[in-house]
Amino acid sequence: MKKSLLLCATALMATSSAFAAVQDGQTYASSTKNDVTITCKNIWITDRCHDNDAFVATPLGNADLGGKNYRTATLANGVVYFAGSPNGVGKLLKFDAATGAQIGAELSLTIDGKPLEGTLCANNVIADTYGHILIIGATFAQTEVSEESPLAPVKAYTVDTETGALTLFATLPREHNARIDYFDVIGDITGTEAGAIIMAAAASDGGWVYRWELAKGATEWKGGFEGAVAFEMKDFYLNAPEEGAITAWGIAPATKIVMGEGELQFAGELFYIDGFTAAPILYDTFGGVIDSFENAISLAPQAGANGIAEVSIKGRNFIAVANNQHTGSNGGNEVSFNEVGEGMAFEGMERIWLIPANGMNPELVSDGGARFHAIYTQKLVDKNGKEGCYLLTAKCFEGLGIYLIAEEGFEFEAGAVEGIEANNVNVVVANGMISVNEASSIEVYNMAGQKVVEANASQVAAPAAGAYIVKANVNGNAVVEKVIL
Repeated sequence: MKKSLLLCATALMATSSAFAAVQDGQTYASSTKNDVTITCKNIWITDRCHDNDAFVATPLGNADLGGKNYRTATLANGVVYFAGSPNGVGKLLKFDAATGAQIGAELSLTIDGKPLEGTLCANNVIADTYGHILIIGATFAQTEVSEESPLAPVKAYTVDTETGALTLFATLPREHNARIDYFDVIGDITGTEAGAIIMAAAASDGGWVYRWELAKGATEWKGGFEGAVAFEMKDFYLNAPEEGAITAWGIAPATKIVMGEGELQFAGELFYIDGFTAAPILYDTFGGVIDSFENAISLAPQAGANGIAEVSIKGRNFIAVANNQHTGSNGGNEVSFNEVGEGMAFEGMERIWLIPANGMNPELVSDGGARFHAIYTQKLVDKNGKEGCYLLTAKCFEGLGIYLIAEEGFEFEAGAVEGIEANNVNVVVANGMISVNEASSIEVYNMAGQKVVEANASQVAAPAAGAYIVKANVNGNAVVEKVIL
C-alpha cells in the first residue's frame, strides 16, 4: 500500500520540566566547501559542564536514582528517548528535541502489565527508519550451554511511548555464547513498508557480529549472513598508532548499519563496528575492512567510548564519532564531527568541530563502565528548503544535548521536524511516479539524507520502497513532504 504522510510543523507540548536545559555558550566557526557553508549551533544541553546542578538532580545524573544504568538514547520524530534499567527495572525518559523540555514523567516499562526486570533489561532504545521505538536488553554469556540449557535468544520489543507497555516482536536466535550489549536497526521492523535488519557485535575473543533480517511482508527473522546468524570478523584495525593492531574488540562493541541508496536502501551492505579498544571500522558483509582510521590517523578517537553517525547536508558528507569518554584534556565526552574525503573515504577526512567545544564532563566523572555514546542525526528542511539536521549527543551519567548542523541561513523553528506544507500543492505517488503539481524541479532524499533521484520537471520516477523526503520547487517556494512508498 502506498501512502503519503504530510509533516506538520507543530510543537511538542512538554508536560514536565524536571530538566532545565541550557545552551553551551560556545561559538562554532562556519565551514565552507564547494560554495556550501555549514554552521553549528547548540539548541540545548544538560550535562555536568553546562548544567551540573540541574543534571545531577535528575535520574540521568544521579547514581542513587539509577543514572549509571541509563545507558542509551535515540532520536526519532523530533523526540529524544533515553532508556535505562535503574535497580534492574526498565525505564524510559522523553524530551522534546527542539526545546529540551522533558515530555511527561519517567515511564516504567512493562510487559503483559508487569514491570520489565533484569540486569540491563532496557540497555537499548533504538528507532527503525519508520519511527518504531525498540527496547532490547543486554544479553549475557551463559555459564553452561547444552541441549538442556540452550543459548537464550535476544528478545526485542516495541514500546508504546505513551504508556511504556512493551510488545515482543522478535525472538532472535544466537549462535555464539558471548555478551551482546548494543544493537542497531534499519528498515521497518513490522515488515509492512519494507524489510528490516538488526545487527550487533559481541564482546568475545574474536570479532563475532550478529545479523538478523526480516523480508518485506514476512514475519520470521532469519540469519543475515547467507542464512547464518553470526559471522566472525578476521580483519581489525587499531585505536591509536602506538598501540599496534588488535585481534579482538573490547568490552561492549557497538554496530552502526550504513543506509544504502535506491533499491539498496535497506540492504545493509556496509556497517561500522566501534569496538572500544578500536576506532570505528567500516566493514562489508563478507568481513572485509572497507575503510578505517588507519587512513586518518590524526583524527582517530581516543579509547573509552563507542558511537558513530553519518549525515549528508547539501552534498557534503559527514561522520560524527565519540572522541573520548571520562578522559582527555578538553572536558571529556566530546563528539568529533568530521567531513569525509572524496568518495566518502576516510583518507582526506577533516575535523570540523568538537561538540561540545568544551566537553560535557570537566571533572571527568566516571560513568561506571558504560561504553556507548549515543550519536544520532535527524534530517531537517526549513521553510525555504535549506537543509540541516539535529545532532543528538547523549552519554550515560554525563549529559545530553541537541545541536543544529545546517546550511548557512537555515531558519530554525522549534517543533518543525522535517518539513512544511504549502497551500494548494499536492504531492502524489501513483503508477511508479512522484508528481508535484506546478513544480519546476523535484529532489528525493532517503532518510539518511542522501539524494536518490531528481528531475527538472513536475514528476520523477519513484525509487524503491521505503521512506523518503520529497523537496520540490513550486513557483519559487520550497515544498517539502515525507512519503512512504
